[in-house]
Amino acid sequence: MTGETREFYNDELAADGIYTAVTKWETTQVRKLTDLVVKHHYWRDQAGQLWLNFDDMMENPRADFIAYRKRKGYLTPEQLQHYRQARHLTKAALADQLDIKAQAITQLETNLRVQTDEQEVELRRILGC
Repeated sequence: MTGETREFYNDELAADGIYTAVTKWETTQVRKLTDLVVKHHYWRDQAGQLWLNFDDMMENPRADFIAYRKRKGYLTPEQLQHYRQARHLTKAALADQLDIKAQAITQLETNLRVQTDEQEVELRRILGC
């Protein structure tokens, strides 16, 4: 994707502009892990400033969460959803067992949030994996 150019409207600048795709390997932190090396995607404007993906502002944080789960050996969003559905649990029912909100289950299953160490242990116990 590096090198691709596209025109975007930048809300922050209140202007259209031509941007070039850039990918960079960066060291990032998720929770207490401070040394995750993750490939991030940006759009560079003509002044050289890097911007998050205009179409998906959570693209880089999701990549960070994937790397975090892999390093920790945590269940992935897809696995969480699969095991929950296989046990015929609604998001609300699983959330009740974890003492969290159903919205948190949705965020875990869509990779917008990572589980804590304690939640991972409980998820594995409840889901039988």
